Amino acid sequence: MTTGETFYKYRSLDNWRFVLDIFVNRRLYAAPYASLNDPMEGQYYYLGDRAVGMVRSAIAAQTKEWNICSLTRDPKQSLMWAYYAGGHRGIVLGVKVQGPSRAYVLREVDYDSRVYVRPDEAKRRPNELALTILFRKQLLWGHEAEWRAVTRGRYISITIEEVHLGALIADENRQLISELVRIAAPQAKIQKVRRASLA
Repeated sequence: MTTGETFYKYRSLDNWRFVLDIFVNRRLYAAPYASLNDPMEGQYYYLGDRAVGMVRSAIAAQTKEWNICSLTRDPKQSLMWAYYAGGHRGIVLGVKVQGPSRAYVLREVDYDSRVYVRPDEAKRRPNELALTILFRKQLLWGHEAEWRAVTRGRYISITIEEVHLGALIADENRQLISELVRIAAPQAKIQKVRRASLA
């Protein structure tokens, strides 16, 4: 099964082993919750009568079971190219997520100035509440327009539909990526990103 929608993954070319794994095995790595790059990830405030501590341990136990693959719907976000694609020297992969829907939860991230749990949400089971938390981030990350595939596995199965080459990609890397696409994902469209097209 596939979602039918195209999502984008920004990738540096600093580690070719990771890039090759994506193309050869048709999968994206899902990082453990604890390894995410936002130190405030998963921090939340409970609005209601009960203290945060009453639900924190139950949620923490559940979040440790989930791994996260971060995606976006925007392949032309200049800050994302700078942060996650080697300063415009890497690539962005346009992918479709595959596999049975029970293997992952794919959802858009909600952004707010305060990550919180509403009183009605606090009544949910710990695993449901943990997922709610994992799909919320602070407002300052809103420019990433993130979608998350959350899974208990280590990888998300994909098909590669597009490959966007960074505006500053080295010629030798462009040639290697083009050959890799020809061999491992011949259906994928390749295009070079122009600086004028970046948001």
